[in-house]
Amino acid sequence: MALTKVQADGINLGDTFAFTGTVSGAGKLLQIRFNRNTTAVSVSDTSTVATAVSHTITPTSSSNKIIINGSIPWFAYASQTVNTRMKLVRDIGGTETDLQTLLIYNTHGSGTLYPYNYNEISFPFLDEPSTTSEITYKLTFNTFTRTGTVYESRTNAYSGGSLLVLQEVSGWVCN
Repeated sequence: MALTKVQADGINLGDTFAFTGTVSGAGKLLQIRFNRNTTAVSVSDTSTVATAVSHTITPTSSSNKIIINGSIPWFAYASQTVNTRMKLVRDIGGTETDLQTLLIYNTHGSGTLYPYNYNEISFPFLDEPSTTSEITYKLTFNTFTRTGTVYESRTNAYSGGSLLVLQEVSGWVCN
């Protein structure tokens, strides 16, 4: 006769269970990729696009999804206002797709870095790339419509650098 573990408050996840058949609704975390950039990157003109941080991942199935968590600490330095464009970009085989774009208007500094604008921008995103090819994800930034300098990961006590975390998941249903 088989023994049964019954508890009044529910299932104790510390117990060991033997399952047969299929467990539905359970997703799996298949791989995690992490990259951090602590080297300062800057742009001072509207025609240059800088990469704050990037990383690659190769999905094991075309039906899997990629959970992306990224952030860019940035500083604005200008004697006038400066506008900033930040993007989360996916590159598959040289074809880039903008997944998220954030426009930051009217940031400014005094021209001496004090006072200056500082913020940390987050990029959470769930991607469904439908491929098993290598994918490069990157966070980029540039100035637009005004001139000034925007820095990413400028060394100070507030910045831990730009980061990008990529997680491949399977069997996950989004409602």
